Amino acid sequence: MKSNRPEHPAPPDADARRNVAPVICYPVDGLPPADVATYRAARDSWRKAGEVRVPSREARCFEVPAEWFFRIVSVEGPQVGDLNLWAAHDPGERFFSGKTRALHGTHLSTGDRLWSALPHLRPMATITEDTLDWYGFDAYGGSVHEVIGGRCDPYTHACSPMPTITIAATPT
Repeated sequence: MKSNRPEHPAPPDADARRNVAPVICYPVDGLPPADVATYRAARDSWRKAGEVRVPSREARCFEVPAEWFFRIVSVEGPQVGDLNLWAAHDPGERFFSGKTRALHGTHLSTGDRLWSALPHLRPMATITEDTLDWYGFDAYGGSVHEVIGGRCDPYTHACSPMPTITIAATPT
């Protein structure tokens, strides 16, 4: 069991240290906003190019060309879906949940981007639609889609329902 009792004495300025305002390392308001209106307009001319069904507790891969959209849809009721992204031309460029979390927060929705790992550090995709956006963000900053933990985590099987999310692939 974790002990909450400190083992070391507090320094004389402990209260001052505890009251220092946090430093926001990655201020979200400094990011250029996603052009969601343009993405929405582009969806008007959609045509379905393919479909991949992923059985429960399995995985599938599919390729999405740059500037195309893909949609993730829950077809069998509430589910949890994990998503990984890789650049087709360089599998070393992959989705970096930690940087995405640092830039957009722990929970994502429409307009948030999914960032790639260093040294690339670029948006790989943008969430352009979220059918569970009605949930909003609760008093603790939580929402439905999170980038807190790793993907393929067996403890998440009983989590929130998987929505329909539409994502646009970013050009390289």
